[in-house]
Amino acid sequence: MGAGNGADKLVFSTGQEVGTFTYGDAASFSGSGNSEARFDGAQQVQVDRDGDGSADIAFKMSGLTAANQLTATDFDWL
Repeated sequence: MGAGNGADKLVFSTGQEVGTFTYGDAASFSGSGNSEARFDGAQQVQVDRDGDGSADIAFKMSGLTAANQLTATDFDWL
């Protein structure tokens, strides 16, 4: 994941996202009406699929220790 790899992707179903997707590092969700993802510490990634400012999906990633290990290009909506 992140700029050092580029081959691994987190893949979500098309049609589940809203507006323009952004990865906000460790920042809180904006609730802007756009899909967002964020690093929530303790190897956890949260995704606000519908842009309402609340996490709809949360999962742990072994080895993920910092927000900058991911970028928006690590997420694909297919």
